Amino acid sequence: MRILALVPGGISDQFLFFPTLTDIHRYYPNAQVDVIADPGAIGAYRVCSLVDKALPFDFTDQNSLADWGNLVGIMRDREYDAVLSARNGWGLGLMLWLTGIPNRIGFTGPANLFLTQVLAPKADQYQAQTYYDLLQGIDIEGTCPEVSISVPRKDINWAEAEQKRLGVPGGYLLIDGRTEAQETNPYP
Repeated sequence: MRILALVPGGISDQFLFFPTLTDIHRYYPNAQVDVIADPGAIGAYRVCSLVDKALPFDFTDQNSLADWGNLVGIMRDREYDAVLSARNGWGLGLMLWLTGIPNRIGFTGPANLFLTQVLAPKADQYQAQTYYDLLQGIDIEGTCPEVSISVPRKDINWAEAEQKRLGVPGGYLLIDGRTEAQETNPYP
């Protein structure tokens, strides 16, 4: 089975999608799973061993028809069996329909006409659980697992070396999700 996930949003959105990826692999251990995410958030998949390929696409940019056409072409070439869309929009739905992916799963909204399965998001629900609910479209139901990451050994070695060099006691991992613009001006 080949599954594609469209997860627009920042790094936190990607981390909250990890439990969904965990159970895809638990129920379909041989599945190939690819993700399309915003370029600024694609780095989150460095700490997720459950994704075969993470592809960048800026969903909020002023994309031309050629940009959208290229994305459709990439999706068609990979011949996915299912796509899970964390966002719903008319243009996004049309694009998914054009891909020919047979099982197009998303939340209620303007794209309903183009999706094969539409789920109503539950109000005031933990975002990771909301993403997890998309799995109903590929016959997975259950309790959303905890968010987990797997930091590559070379990154851990680098962090430990930096801690020693700086004389900082070890044992903690800090993930900074700010963009470069926020780092230079944290109070825009």
